[in-house]
Amino acid sequence: MTPVPTPEAPVVTAFGENNENFTLRPIQRSGLGVIGLLVVVLAVVVFTTSNNAVDNLKVLSDHGSTTHNLVIVERESLMLTITFEQWLSGLATRRDVQVRRALLARRLEVPDNLGVSAGKRIHPEYFILLGVVDDYVRAAPPGILPLDDRTDIRSKSRGLLIDFIREISKLVVPSSSVSDERTRQLISAENSRRMNQYVALVIVLALISLVAGLLGFSRLRDYRMIRARTNNERRELGEIRTALQQAEAALTSRLDKDRVDRLDREWLDSTVRSILGQFKGFLDSAKIAEFLAEGLGHALKADSVVCYSFDEVLWPGFMKQWHRNPEMKYDETLLSQFESELQAMVQELSHQNEVQVVNDSQFIDPLSRPIPGAAALAKELARSWVMAPVADGSSVLGFVSIIMKEESREWSLLEVELIKRISSEAASVCVHNRMFAQSMQIAANDAEVERLVEL
Repeated sequence: MTPVPTPEAPVVTAFGENNENFTLRPIQRSGLGVIGLLVVVLAVVVFTTSNNAVDNLKVLSDHGSTTHNLVIVERESLMLTITFEQWLSGLATRRDVQVRRALLARRLEVPDNLGVSAGKRIHPEYFILLGVVDDYVRAAPPGILPLDDRTDIRSKSRGLLIDFIREISKLVVPSSSVSDERTRQLISAENSRRMNQYVALVIVLALISLVAGLLGFSRLRDYRMIRARTNNERRELGEIRTALQQAEAALTSRLDKDRVDRLDREWLDSTVRSILGQFKGFLDSAKIAEFLAEGLGHALKADSVVCYSFDEVLWPGFMKQWHRNPEMKYDETLLSQFESELQAMVQELSHQNEVQVVNDSQFIDPLSRPIPGAAALAKELARSWVMAPVADGSSVLGFVSIIMKEESREWSLLEVELIKRISSEAASVCVHNRMFAQSMQIAANDAEVERLVEL
């Protein structure tokens, strides 16, 4: 905390401990004036150097633009030669050669920084050979060149291509030579001129450094008086800032987690409502089992879903299956061999209100669940699965198993919760349908009894 100021203590202001400590002394004002004068001298020297450098760069840019233009013409000429050779080999059409020739013609008309196009700087022999190439292409039929024409033109143009490539290789040489000579002259003049400027720059910089050092030393004593207090305030501000950042990070993390949980919950509720909506209007438990398998398969993007029934009265149909591909269908006899073990296991899962989650069947203990004594069969049937009992209270109708046949999978808690809820709701619907069917049967029986009594 900052101590309460007293009459004897210096009064803290926005500029330091007090105004007197930070007011420039006459000698310090004189030092700043000398530094300003030296900075002006240095600026004049640098400005002169910059102008000369700009002029030199302008000259180099003019020659560089010419060289660059000719280099592009050389590349386009070589590409035309390659395309012409491909045309003679039957790998390109006449249009390909004509397109490449049009690109070269456009490049020959591009002016450089001096306003001269590349075509005006090239030797006439280049255009003579280029015209011969144009004649061959113009006289040929469109599309791929026929075999007879290939042989004829290749025999006539063999020396032409060699001479044309030789002329292409000469395009950049004259311009590069002139540019190199001009560059050497500019560098030589620039070196001699800069050697004279270095002395002036070194003297000016030395004087600026000397005056700035003396001025800084005189001001250093003034700043030492408040360094400790400034450091303490800075440390306190840093601690406050760190605490705020931690609180903000914790709040952001909490909000992100709440948002993800809310989105997961909305997805879970919407998926449950979507699947349960298909049950409405159906009293046939077998149809409900089909909807259950298909809905879970699509929602979880599984390979297969198997709904197995232990109670054929309540849930008719021994086994209902859904598969992403028809070849993934299971043989019902494979599971019927272990029906007693499966029923005992499902009863235990229902009693403990659990589901069985297997992320990778390659790591199943042969002596443990899912099917005691048949771990090899479990590995053969699927690579990963979730098995949930279809039960309503003490009534265990069967189980539903969501299967990944060939790939392992990490089943999330949200997916497991979805499977549990849908399985429980399906069982409740089946039990309700049976009770409704029984009540309808009882009503029908009562009506029959009344009719018999009347008779």
